[in-house]
Amino acid sequence: MGEMKRHRLLLLIAAGLLVAGSGCAAKRIVSQWSNPDYANAPRVFKKIMVAGAFEHDAIRRNFEDRFVAALRAAGVDALPSYRLVADPRKDIEGSVKAAAQSAGADGVLVTRLTRVEQRTDVSPGYHQPYFGFGYYHWYHPGWYGGGYYTTPYYYQYPVYYSETTLSNAAKNEIVWTATIRMIDPENANRAIEDYVATVVTALKDNQLLPGTSPQGGSSPLHPKVANG
Repeated sequence: MGEMKRHRLLLLIAAGLLVAGSGCAAKRIVSQWSNPDYANAPRVFKKIMVAGAFEHDAIRRNFEDRFVAALRAAGVDALPSYRLVADPRKDIEGSVKAAAQSAGADGVLVTRLTRVEQRTDVSPGYHQPYFGFGYYHWYHPGWYGGGYYTTPYYYQYPVYYSETTLSNAAKNEIVWTATIRMIDPENANRAIEDYVATVVTALKDNQLLPGTSPQGGSSPLHPKVANG
């Protein structure tokens, strides 16, 4: 029985590692669009207001602060929306853009959760044989054998889809938008850091921020494909 428990534990660990590995690999931009009118435009924005339309205020504030820090590091002034907007979920188009204009921001970067999917991974059971040597009726030596089956292991986890949109506050038009998928983030702070880095890299790749991508103009999460 101890051997069976040990094998089942190894199976559960393997299943967990499989899901964790797929989560790291699947944190990516699913789709994106960039306004062609802003292609190669010199220094598109001077100041960007960041808004996170999230239910929990602590997550929103951490998200906006980290995004502001990343944009400033990239060479663009930025400010969080929580200083001027109580809840951006109620009226993103009106309240956030009005606050941006009053703060002198020419760009607005809004992120919101669009949907959550529940997925299930299945690790199939397997047969574990065993053999031994013993005596029949205490005097006839012989081999014996058997085995046991482990039951399949089911692991359920959430997949989050969010949308980030960069708009021109003065012209009220979308400059860039993307849908990003993240699988079962266990740590909120780490998930925010990864998300911010993904978006900032994409904005640099599309030449909407000063500087170039650390990967030489191509992000590992969404590499550009050369024509021809």
